[in-house]
Amino acid sequence: MNENSNMFFMSATKVKVSDFSKEKNSPNREKTYDYIISKRGALSFIRMHFDTKLHGEYDTPRFFRDSSNEHLFLYCEYFCKFIGKNNMVVYEFALTSQLREFPFGFFKWCKTARATDEVVEGKITYSVENLFDANNFTSCFAMSNNGKGEKVVFDSSNDDMAHESSVLENGDVQVLVLISGFVDYNRPHLYKNNSRPKKIKFTLYNPHTKKTTTKVFDVKDTPQPQLLRFDQVLRGNVITMEIIDVYPGEKYDDVCISKLWERLMRSWELEEDGNILFGLE
Repeated sequence: MNENSNMFFMSATKVKVSDFSKEKNSPNREKTYDYIISKRGALSFIRMHFDTKLHGEYDTPRFFRDSSNEHLFLYCEYFCKFIGKNNMVVYEFALTSQLREFPFGFFKWCKTARATDEVVEGKITYSVENLFDANNFTSCFAMSNNGKGEKVVFDSSNDDMAHESSVLENGDVQVLVLISGFVDYNRPHLYKNNSRPKKIKFTLYNPHTKKTTTKVFDVKDTPQPQLLRFDQVLRGNVITMEIIDVYPGEKYDDVCISKLWERLMRSWELEEDGNILFGLE
């Protein structure tokens, strides 16, 4: 994320881009552009409109100059990601004035993650490790037979917060950020062709307190990020994920998840509404 850039969606067609590296009185410090959202299958793509005749080629914000102007667009009430043709994140932005960035945890948990099934096609393994990378959408995690009878286990019992209290402070929210299905810039049909989770069960076991809790989530059939909210801190637990039900794929019975990130959201981050995007659904 570029610390010197700021993006604010003003309406269904206008976005304001600020570049704080420019002088305060510079005409290039803050500009408003038009944008349009289009759909390919279930995926949303955003295209920005820059008046190069009026401002020249450098009217284009820096984070778009070296990539296609049309991006795969993932968004929720708290953040958005622009993904290029190479399925790498070009730009991301926190969509609330309380935050300048929206970082995720969970990355070191990939070292302990294990799945009882991973789809293998030739030399390609749709590994559980694909869940954690925040910037790479070149692949996903997939289980065969709609994940029936399969499990994914994440062991965070020995991480830095393992011995801290599992009780959330007043107003804090523990979330997992889920991006469901196979999300790919160049192959949007893969989202519907493969199955997506409809209901997911998480079992949390704390080896320090010997306590076990269970949480079941109904998942929307959308590639956009979804926040799964827990009433306790996840770190310090052995977490087991099971797919209970799916939205069936049109061609395959492989159930796919693109990303799963952890985030402990503080109460001050939630004090006001996020920069809600209008007219995108």
